[in-house]
Amino acid sequence: MTISTFNKHTIYKIQDLNLHDAEIAKITCDYNMHRIEIPVKLCRDNNSYKEAVIIFEDVQYADISFYEPWGAGIYINEVNVNDGTDIINRLVEYQRNSESFCLSILLNSGDRINILTSKVIYSDIQK
Repeated sequence: MTISTFNKHTIYKIQDLNLHDAEIAKITCDYNMHRIEIPVKLCRDNNSYKEAVIIFEDVQYADISFYEPWGAGIYINEVNVNDGTDIINRLVEYQRNSESFCLSILLNSGDRINILTSKVIYSDIQK
């Protein structure tokens, strides 16, 4: 079982997970716990799937579009990380939170998932 934890200083390493073409079908938001979970299916070389979950803890903000400007799609096209400045500037109370960052997931539909958080956990699901 692989468990990787990322913070503002290590989040760039999430690119090593190669999430391109991973399938996202559901997003779970636990408002009380400030937690978002995104189960993903990653295609292996032999056409089998590996299941994993991406967990966001200490979530301060999230937005998800459902416009599908490029047509229907549920696969990850790219994952980007930024310092969250554009979101933080809109949220005055978080402007002094130096541990937050924004993880942005672009789907092949053209939709984007943006999550302002301070901790991301990636975990394989054993079946």
